[in-house]
Amino acid sequence: MRVSSIMRSHVVTLPADATVRMAVDVFDLHQQPVIPVTDGAGALMGCIPLADLARRLAAADDEHADAILAASLRDTMCAEPLVVRPDDDVHEVAGLVTHQEVGAAIVADGAQVIGLIGLPEICRAACGDHC
Repeated sequence: MRVSSIMRSHVVTLPADATVRMAVDVFDLHQQPVIPVTDGAGALMGCIPLADLARRLAAADDEHADAILAASLRDTMCAEPLVVRPDDDVHEVAGLVTHQEVGAAIVADGAQVIGLIGLPEICRAACGDHC
């Protein structure tokens, strides 16, 4: 089975100059485990993983949390996200997602983000008619 057959194709991306506070709003509204960060042309630059952000905010006092939320994504993003291709095998991607302990992999065609694939999509595909 290929990634393109089960990936989440509606993905909200944010520009690098957006703030972490904007990313929190996207996490809340769209329930994405990862937000791809893009440049002005829409090319992938990095990502903001929800789990990493939650750990940072939970460990911060109020003043530091305000500074984190005001920071740009450019200054806080993971510059080397897990990126897969739409024709990659789902089983291989499942191994990468679980081994690297990330919420999802970004699906890209070249530098353009076209989807996300995470554990929920992988589990639904594996479950098939048994769910």
